[in-house]
Amino acid sequence: RKYKPREFSENDLTIRPIEKVKLELMHLRLTEYWKEDELKRHYALLTKCIKEYLVEVLMSNNSELTTDEVAELFNEHEVPKELIERIIQLLKEADHIKFAKVEVSEKVIRKTLVNAELTLIELDEILNKTLTDA
Repeated sequence: RKYKPREFSENDLTIRPIEKVKLELMHLRLTEYWKEDELKRHYALLTKCIKEYLVEVLMSNNSELTTDEVAELFNEHEVPKELIERIIQLLKEADHIKFAKVEVSEKVIRKTLVNAELTLIELDEILNKTLTDA
């Protein structure tokens, strides 16, 4: 009997937004742009992957959201205020570092990446619960 490779459809190859953002954060962690004096690039990519995740899960058509516009998107979803504040704080800190050219330690950078991932995982769990309960 000959082996026949399984054919995959486009639906088989899609990954959940949370898995995609976790991969992007892991890639960002491994590239270590901050060690190459590219702190602005690191934080630009961090905010980009967070915002793209939020746009996808909050069903927005605009991928170029400001931090304030991200905050407004949450009004349509049952997300705890404390979690919204953590996400907005992450984005504001990243914006501050990008635009004010603030120096931060590697420890702070790594902590921010872990914080981003844990916060987005928590948001994903809440949004999944909200969608399944609806």
